[in-house]
Amino acid sequence: MGIRTYRKIKRKEFFTGPKTFYKGGFEMPMTRREAQLILNVREGADGNTIKAAHRKLMVLNHPDGGGSTYVATKVNEAKDTLLKSM
Repeated sequence: MGIRTYRKIKRKEFFTGPKTFYKGGFEMPMTRREAQLILNVREGADGNTIKAAHRKLMVLNHPDGGGSTYVATKVNEAKDTLLKSM
């Protein structure tokens, strides 16, 4: 890394792209919109799509594999919220 790159990073000129993450915390109780954002599924997704998205996230974030218990809880809550409202 050169001095120019370092200076751009310090001035935050290097990161000029839009933020792609969800701004905001979790709502109580979890809404359908929030659950869809967590699982990255569209409105009206069927049960198989929801379960596949849940399984994919749980493989990555399972507490037994070094993932966060809090994140796993929210992923499970998102799946339950979407499947209950079908």
